[in-house]
Amino acid sequence: MMVLWLDPARFTGEVKWEPGVPTDPASMLFPHLYAPLPVAAVLAAEPYLPGTDGLFGTPQRGEVA
Repeated sequence: MMVLWLDPARFTGEVKWEPGVPTDPASMLFPHLYAPLPVAAVLAAEPYLPGTDGLFGTPQRGEVA
């Protein structure tokens, strides 16, 4: 898996924050881009690897696992 670091100012479409569980509006929200992702919006791409415990954490830009 890869983490893409994006510049939302370069998006050409609308971003909507929607519940992860559509039938539960109080669930965690996730961004959805309703347009193609412009290559110019990608600032960096890095591997998204699990930690030594096998779990995935919140990535930090420039952090090497």
